[in-house]
Amino acid sequence: MKYYYNNILLLTILSLASVGFGQIFSDNFDDGVWSDVWTLNDTSSYSVEFVDGANDSEYGLKLTGGGNSTHYDGLSATFDASQPAYISYYVKPQITRAINTNYLVIMNDSIPSGNKLIFFRITNSSSCDGTLRFVLYADDYVCGPQVTSEEWHHIEYRNIDFDSLTFDWYINDELVYGSVPFRDEISSVDHISLYNYGPYGEGFYDEFYISNDTISNVPTTYVPDDNFEQALIDLGYDDVLDNYVVTDSINSVTYLNVYNDSISDLTGIEAFTALDTLVCGFNQLTELDVSNNTALTQMSIGGNQLTSLDVSSNTALTYLDCHLNQITSLDLSSNTALTSLSCRHNALTELDVSSNTALTLLNGYGNQLTSLDLSNNTALTYLTCNNNQLTYLNMKNGVTDALTTFNATNNVSLECIETLDPDYATENWTYDNGNIDEGVFFSESCTALISVSPSELSEQLFEGDSSTQVLTISNDGSIDLEWNIGSFGRDGDVVLYEGIEYYLDGSGGICEDGYELAPQSILDSIASDFIGLTYYSTVSDNCCIVHRDQDEEGQDWGMGTNTSCDEGNDCNSADPWNCGPMLDGAGCTNAMNMNSNQLTLCMSSQPVDVSWLSTSPNSGTISAGQSEDITVTFNATAMDGGSYSATISITSNDTADAVINVPVSLDVTMISMYYVTPTGSDSTGNGTYENPFATIQKGIDAANSGDTVSVAAGTYVENISYTGKNISVFGEDRETTIIDGNETASVVVFNGWEDNTAHLSGFTLTNGLPTGAWPASRGGGINCQQASPTLSNLLITGNSSTAGGGGIYLYSGSDAKITDVIIKENIGGWGGGGMYIEGSDAELTNVHIHSNDDGGVKLQNADVSFNYVTISDNESYGMHIEYSEPTFNHVTIVNNDTYGVGLYSTWSHPVFTNSIIANNGTQVTTNQSTGPYGISVSYSNIQGGLDELDSLEFDPDSVNWNSGNIDANPLFCEPDSNNYHLSENSPCVGTGENNVNMGALGIGCELLDIELPSIISIEDVPNDQGNWVYIQFTSSVHDASDEGPLGSYTIERYDGREWVSLHSIDAYGADYYTTEAHTLMDSTAESNGMTTYRVVAAMEVGAIISASASGYSIDNIAPGVPTGLMATISEAGIHLRWDLSTADDFQYFDLEKSSTAEFSNYQSIETADTAYLDTEYEINVPVYYRLIAYDDAGNPSEYSVTVDAAVLWTDLGIAIPDEFAIHQNYPNPFNPVTTLRYDLPEQGHVRITIYDMLGRDVKTLINEYQDPGYRSIIWDATNDYGKPVSAGMYLYQIQAGEYMEVRKMVLVK
Repeated sequence: MKYYYNNILLLTILSLASVGFGQIFSDNFDDGVWSDVWTLNDTSSYSVEFVDGANDSEYGLKLTGGGNSTHYDGLSATFDASQPAYISYYVKPQITRAINTNYLVIMNDSIPSGNKLIFFRITNSSSCDGTLRFVLYADDYVCGPQVTSEEWHHIEYRNIDFDSLTFDWYINDELVYGSVPFRDEISSVDHISLYNYGPYGEGFYDEFYISNDTISNVPTTYVPDDNFEQALIDLGYDDVLDNYVVTDSINSVTYLNVYNDSISDLTGIEAFTALDTLVCGFNQLTELDVSNNTALTQMSIGGNQLTSLDVSSNTALTYLDCHLNQITSLDLSSNTALTSLSCRHNALTELDVSSNTALTLLNGYGNQLTSLDLSNNTALTYLTCNNNQLTYLNMKNGVTDALTTFNATNNVSLECIETLDPDYATENWTYDNGNIDEGVFFSESCTALISVSPSELSEQLFEGDSSTQVLTISNDGSIDLEWNIGSFGRDGDVVLYEGIEYYLDGSGGICEDGYELAPQSILDSIASDFIGLTYYSTVSDNCCIVHRDQDEEGQDWGMGTNTSCDEGNDCNSADPWNCGPMLDGAGCTNAMNMNSNQLTLCMSSQPVDVSWLSTSPNSGTISAGQSEDITVTFNATAMDGGSYSATISITSNDTADAVINVPVSLDVTMISMYYVTPTGSDSTGNGTYENPFATIQKGIDAANSGDTVSVAAGTYVENISYTGKNISVFGEDRETTIIDGNETASVVVFNGWEDNTAHLSGFTLTNGLPTGAWPASRGGGINCQQASPTLSNLLITGNSSTAGGGGIYLYSGSDAKITDVIIKENIGGWGGGGMYIEGSDAELTNVHIHSNDDGGVKLQNADVSFNYVTISDNESYGMHIEYSEPTFNHVTIVNNDTYGVGLYSTWSHPVFTNSIIANNGTQVTTNQSTGPYGISVSYSNIQGGLDELDSLEFDPDSVNWNSGNIDANPLFCEPDSNNYHLSENSPCVGTGENNVNMGALGIGCELLDIELPSIISIEDVPNDQGNWVYIQFTSSVHDASDEGPLGSYTIERYDGREWVSLHSIDAYGADYYTTEAHTLMDSTAESNGMTTYRVVAAMEVGAIISASASGYSIDNIAPGVPTGLMATISEAGIHLRWDLSTADDFQYFDLEKSSTAEFSNYQSIETADTAYLDTEYEINVPVYYRLIAYDDAGNPSEYSVTVDAAVLWTDLGIAIPDEFAIHQNYPNPFNPVTTLRYDLPEQGHVRITIYDMLGRDVKTLINEYQDPGYRSIIWDATNDYGKPVSAGMYLYQIQAGEYMEVRKMVLVK
């Protein structure tokens, strides 16, 4: 609707009143012709053609040509002289053409000399700043807006008043000027003249309309979308498809349903200010502005293309359905009355419903939510949040037992759900019921809780050395801990202020890389934090600054110049306090005061790495209740002596402690170096590189603690002693740098309380043979008494002892650290051919002890730590332990003497993890039977298994056979050649704790060529509800053979953490076997549901394990057809009911609703209930329904029967008249009020208007869409402006659809 004029509705009234109101002149050229009133005056200068018109019409007028002498020689129209109240037309400027081209004149009398009402131009007159503008010539220039586009523009002259000779000028519905004076004084008009200035002019015109009634009191609303306007026409709110709707016809509408009407633009909805319910689902909307619809309580806008939605102004909203859009964010903080929210299948990454405490239904599945907090939603009864990316779900709202529907499945990263009643939730919200994914659990607190031990680290190293320490990160929470170590804080004195690191530099100093200058105001505010710290810095070539913790604040800082300060520009090489004058030295400025402006403060918002510190690993995931060790490496290579500090910053998903800082300190001692070569001289050499010593002992004697003795390759026949010095003796190469003891004593002796900084590395030690009394009589290679040196990269071979400890002897608190050492072919004489450890708690890492006589290792009262150690091929035994509690991690004890034992334990309790004991004469033996002794085994391969241990003399209660242990052939690569690496198909590969390999050496060869069982296929069990597969595998070569009779095959499944035994089947000599196995999950459209299996063949020689294979199961049985669907009608709406599904894996029903029996278009309603109340319907319009059921795997059933229902007015208890009528008002005559009664037999748009006897509009009583019934309205004798009207006769008219009737009434006063 473009315009409704007040007199249009008065045609009947006007005929009664005999007054001539209405249209004066109109032409929209819609037929491609103009009416007979038009005349082209100069056909030689002008031509006329039709072009695309305004408002997408087919025809508009183009006037081409023109002259310069006569202004009025173009196209003109003549009509009866009159006094119009309203004039309207469209023009389209041509910016690129010559200016001053378009003229339009409305005048009376004759052309060209008549008086003019309006003189309109498009010109660039200097009177209007010289830019191209719309202009009126009144008594002077009236300059309109600037012309900026070649589009159709709507020109209007409203409220034309022939008494005041003024009018209001509008362009595109915007007021340009009010009360514009007429061009001339005239009493009527009868001509329109169109012309161009210049021979090449072009003028475009369309939709002329002149009326004797004003438009000012009939507001319209712009509706650009034709499909939206057509829907409003279909609903009776409009009558012409012209992009405009009378505002009064829609501003009182409370219910609007434009569902599935192909609407892409809902502009115009802002005029529906009384709207309570909006249904605009399944259109093509990309934007929706409902900020003006503040009365809305219900919105159904699903199935569009919205990316955003603003409902902040809709504070009365109780129901919001915006599913199947592309909305990325949704602010509901203002919608505190909201009770139902369906936002499923959008792109939401977060959803805050903390303000929506009245919410009972939340349907939010199919988004990208990572967290959802429902702790404030205490009224919630329905929740779906499945198919998101949730890692956090807070259900601590007290409605655990009130939820009728709950689905949080297909959130693969969700481990835990918070609830106030985890016991109830665990029992009722289950994986089997389809509420949660498998493995999800409930807790009052779903958090990761980090703890780090120790809280700080410190180390002392000599320059060039390195060391490692362990930092343990533990997770004391209930979900996985995600942790990460970033870069480290800088070394030196640093103050942390508001999350930023600061350090002080001298006046004019340059900040280190990664730092920048900080403002003086920060220095002033944190100055006191630097008190007590010592910091040296070079300011310039001859200037140093130092800070100390002095008694008086003013003496904390000193600066000075001195030649000693210039030594390499390094303040650390001299004490600046003695550098000369304390103030104002050359290149220095006053820096005595802590707050002096001469100090430079450097800052870094990002931690700066330090080269001497590293960690591994630097990130990871720790399961609840578990911990992980982080290796911290200190490296003093190429460092100057001094103290260094840094910070290890650990971030995690522990929300209460997201960052933990571990202070780290390192003290570096500079070392002196002494050199030894076979060609050196002890008599003339001084130990320098140029003049080395000849013997190692000479170098040791010359060195002091902290120094290093560097030994060149060669053979040195001597016996050396460290004589209590904590020095390092490094050989050039282990294979070629040999110390030969000449069978006169131990090759190396430590007996002066040396600690771990005493280091021996890079040698072969051989031919040692100690003599004398015990304990000096033990330890052919190394004798260590009450000392704890570091031994690395050594080959200890060919040594002997008649008293034990052929290779190494550690005695009485000798807690040595032994790394990368080979001990082989030594003779013990009295036990411990490789090593004898007594009363000492040493640490062995990557040590290989093999082929020694009289046993491999003997322990007495020694709680030794063995890590990645092999003990093999030793005579008599591998390990003999007495009164000890050693730990074995990744240790291989194998092939120790056919008639000996792998482990001989007496009154001890060894602990094995990730280790292998196999192929020894006897694996384990003991003579202990009582006391706190025994053995603990975890994730290890012990030949003979638990039965081997139970057969010994251990106290049964002291045998701790923990999880992860196996009894299987280790499948070493080449055991006959002492190669005890694992083959790729060894059962020890990946079966240790946390999926590491068992044993000391790892994988060293490809698959061994042995006959293993092999999985041929894993196939789904057909026609079932899923969760089962058929596994077919080939038999082992040993199946029912004489080589190693096979009793059974065990099917094992990998559950993500470890292999779990499912069941066993007996072997009976078949070529292949088939069995059923349970899967972890089913395959669905969202997940492949793969499960991994392997086959373990149990045989006399040990277990043989197949390669793993994966397969999946599918639920391929659809639910049964829904039954019992029926529809009944009440005043509340259409009630739909149906039977429960009998399927065990039933998930939900999909209720489809359509306006056609063919369901060409339908609305989908998902529910797990068996009833639904439909309140969205049209009266007397049939609605069709049908049901389909879905199971957990997404299998659909067949459709149910279709039912239909139509709500009649009688169903709503409303009496309906048989015909339209408007009755005589009562009372009549009246004063001051009267009642008008009218009858509506059908639904439709109703307008009741009061007119005076001249046909003028007095008051509109009703202008809205109404339901049928007997109705009435009261008039209080006031007009549209609320003012009382005068006494007299009045007309009242009703128009409802095609029905129209007029009656009279009399007002008396």
